[in-house]
Formats: sequence, C-alpha cells, structure tokens
Amino acid sequence: MRKNKPLKLTDFLSVGEENAITAKQLAKYSGWNDRDVTITVNALRKQGTLICSNTQNAFWLPCDDRNIEQYVRQMQGRIKDM
Repeated sequence: MRKNKPLKLTDFLSVGEENAITAKQLAKYSGWNDRDVTITVNALRKQGTLICSNTQNAFWLPCDDRNIEQYVRQMQGRIKDM
C-alpha cells in the first residue's frame, strides 16, 4: 500500500493573481500559523520558487513572464520606498 505524499505549501497555491490565497487561508489549510507560512514562502523564494504576493498578504504562482515582471517592479518599488 502506497502512502500519500505529504502536501507542500505550493500545493495550495494557484496560478494567477485572481486565484491568490491569503496567508491566513494557507495557514488554515496547512495547519500552520501565519508566521510559519510567511517564513516558508520566503524560504521557497530563496530556493528559486517563483511565488508572487500583494499588499493584502495573498500569494499565487505567476501565470506568465509579464506577471513575474510586474511582481518584480512592485518589489523594487517597495525596496526603494524603504
């Protein structure tokens, strides 16, 4: 009998900002707390996983290069403001 593979955080993410899921929802689905979700997203990004987010603390997978470029510009703007 084959064991079920444990779900990863990215298993809960969908493609496109219109399908974004909040950290609170991710925490609920994964059984983690909001902070652990954020730490995991940041760790996945450092490993090279492309995960977009917005100011409402919602996450999604990019649907195309334009989506990635838009996210990068948004992050560069936030960094510049800091």
